[in-house]
Amino acid sequence: RQPIFDVSKQVVGYELLFRDGIQNCFPAEQQGDNATCGIIASGLSIGFEALTGGKRAFINFTESNIQTGLAKLVPEQLLAVEILETVEPSGQIVAACRELKKAGYQIVLDDFVFQAKYQPFIELADIIKIDFLACVPQKRAFLRKIIPSSVQLLAEKVESEEDFRSGVEMGYSLFQGYFFSR
Repeated sequence: RQPIFDVSKQVVGYELLFRDGIQNCFPAEQQGDNATCGIIASGLSIGFEALTGGKRAFINFTESNIQTGLAKLVPEQLLAVEILETVEPSGQIVAACRELKKAGYQIVLDDFVFQAKYQPFIELADIIKIDFLACVPQKRAFLRKIIPSSVQLLAEKVESEEDFRSGVEMGYSLFQGYFFSR
């Protein structure tokens, strides 16, 4: 579980990540569909409120996970559905995401790289995650200008105090990364 912070460095949620074995990493042979199912099953077994202290669990969802309605096994106030960057915004997927949002689930775009085809997802998003290691500062600022202000931006892979401060100055409101663990 990796904490997600606000600008006051208060924990607002946790990304629940699938890790297996002694390497504590996502095994290459593991499929995303199964990993998400495993996280949901563990969360239901342990209890999401116990895992997150009652805060929202951010969980990656594949196209298949979205289509099967897997998210609906978790109470909406405890789940943020992270749409993986590999998910294409087909009519069926957008409709399923619209249904989730209408039911009260937060919609999060993971590892976001702007492309016009993602506009339907942007319109549904509550939060968009920007990889601060992969994105130069000018592009980070540009994204805040073109993404609607109603959408929170989450800076992920924040490695330093400088990254954190820069994100705050650019209008990012949520943060995640190793800087906070140090």
